[in-house]
Amino acid sequence: MMDMSPPELVAGPSVPEHIELPPNWTVPVEESPLGRATVMLDAMDRYYAIAADSRRVRALPEVAERCTLLEEAMLSPDGTRIAVSGEVDVLVVDLTTGEHRVYPVEDAVDDAMMVTMLAWSPDGRLIACSVDGELVLLEVPGGRVRVVDLDGEDCGGAAFSPDASRLAVDLDEGVALVVFDVDGDVASMVALPTEEDEELSGSAAWSPDGRLVAVERARPDLNAEGGAEAELEEYAVTFIDVDGDEPVRSPHQVRLDGLEYLDIAGWRSSGAVVFLEHRPEGIDLVVRDLDGTELEVLALVSTDLFDVQLAPGLLHRLQTRTVGDDDAGPQPAWLSALSTATGGAAERVAGAVDRSRHRRRMRGD
Repeated sequence: MMDMSPPELVAGPSVPEHIELPPNWTVPVEESPLGRATVMLDAMDRYYAIAADSRRVRALPEVAERCTLLEEAMLSPDGTRIAVSGEVDVLVVDLTTGEHRVYPVEDAVDDAMMVTMLAWSPDGRLIACSVDGELVLLEVPGGRVRVVDLDGEDCGGAAFSPDASRLAVDLDEGVALVVFDVDGDVASMVALPTEEDEELSGSAAWSPDGRLVAVERARPDLNAEGGAEAELEEYAVTFIDVDGDEPVRSPHQVRLDGLEYLDIAGWRSSGAVVFLEHRPEGIDLVVRDLDGTELEVLALVSTDLFDVQLAPGLLHRLQTRTVGDDDAGPQPAWLSALSTATGGAAERVAGAVDRSRHRRRMRGD
């Protein structure tokens, strides 16, 4: 077993101000556990996690074996586990121990062919996933699996309320709230007042006070004239107030343009949202209020990383740390020898090879 003593600690959960591609020899988490993570990185054919409480970074080969896109894996709210979809099961990797466990779900749906990750509950006890369109809840670590009856409609997305008593779901048409009774069965379904083409803003769409659910719509940039700029879009994020007797559209709206893609990473507070703003020059982790005003930039992501994901339960006290020498684990013997002999040239070449990978958007392909 490798040395697991933590490198330089940083006070509280933190993220580097500039997130770069780790070296390709980064040690797997199974060999040297990470602890809890604030960020998971997608480098196309490789995946990594960055520690919340240290400068440690680890590779995730178990995730890479199963994923083609980062959305097929999901970091738990507290950053201690990763759930990864499979054809008929869900793999859960424990970042604090390096251990993993496979949870079968094929018995929940006849002739299951595809499992899609949707959301973790805020307490980390439930994983919502779609099994061939059926909404399925997996309890961890117990392993109980149950199908949620959506009146025959397919589920394409989900977000838990803070107490997990309700679930916002993307249906064939529109977004609805599923209300559970004390036994975990569906007590009612309530349609949200969404407009055409609006969809749930991902697994972190529900505000921490339980009042708002975010929905979004991407609109083509009609002012763009050919070239790469024609693919950039304007996003409108609207908040549905679900705290009253009936859900109503909030007057608050965030409108951002010039984006390749927009995602809600989570909430800083009930009035501040953390966005992942995918732009041609990279991904910005930006905190905005409910009207879109920029409050804080948490981090910038290099263009050679395809996507990132944050632990939503850590965002309310997440700090930005200066870039330092991250601990990627012991260097391979051959690289250490070459680095000593050449003054680090071999390591620089290895890093340059990594950085030569160009980030591309593949969503929808």
